[in-house]
Amino acid sequence: MLAPLSVAKLFSDQAVPTGGVSGTAFLVAALHKRGIQKELCMAVLLISLSAYYAAFLLVTMISLLLLWLHHGLEPWIIALAVLVLLLAIGVVGLATWLRSRGRHPWPRPLLRFPGLTATFSAFSAASADLLRDRRLLVVSVALHTLVFVLDAATLWAMLRAVGIAASFADAFSAFVISVVVATLSLIPLGLGTFEASSVLLLHAAGIPLEPALTATLLLRGFTLWLPMLPGLWISRHALR
Repeated sequence: MLAPLSVAKLFSDQAVPTGGVSGTAFLVAALHKRGIQKELCMAVLLISLSAYYAAFLLVTMISLLLLWLHHGLEPWIIALAVLVLLLAIGVVGLATWLRSRGRHPWPRPLLRFPGLTATFSAFSAASADLLRDRRLLVVSVALHTLVFVLDAATLWAMLRAVGIAASFADAFSAFVISVVVATLSLIPLGLGTFEASSVLLLHAAGIPLEPALTATLLLRGFTLWLPMLPGLWISRHALR
């Protein structure tokens, strides 16, 4: 059950650029429809979002370190890293605040939006046992980090396939910073922003433009376009 839902989640994350929130919300709704308690579903949502942004921040910091050691840091890259830091702190802080409110009354302005307060109240009902499980959180962060590493390894393999013996550090940095740009741009599928950033960063690392573009397009074919059709089909049937 989880394997097809993960493909549908990937489609939701790509098609609706909300920094991972849309895909996670879809996954929670699909799990709830399959009979899993609402408290557990909301705990899954909070843990998944917190773990994703912790991993996102971790790989971004590693990318900055690699760029600083090998090529130097441009001001625009530092600015993007600061935005990612603020985004990660904001998402994790909001999730923590929602859970910590419990049954306390909500701020009066929020009461004007019944749908919003109902959603926030559902967050408060999240299973406390799961949220206090530090081992679960560490494993979740590690798995989310592994996804970034494997995607970067795919870019590295594509570079090797077109005859470029690039270092994994360069591929990793280019991939992660490109994901940062695509996430902050809020453009559906990250079209254009990811590709341009990847080619620019790879070229700055000494890779010619043509193979950098070819490897980036091959990466997008495998990680974006290939899962799109099955993801669309599964997402349309998962909530019925």
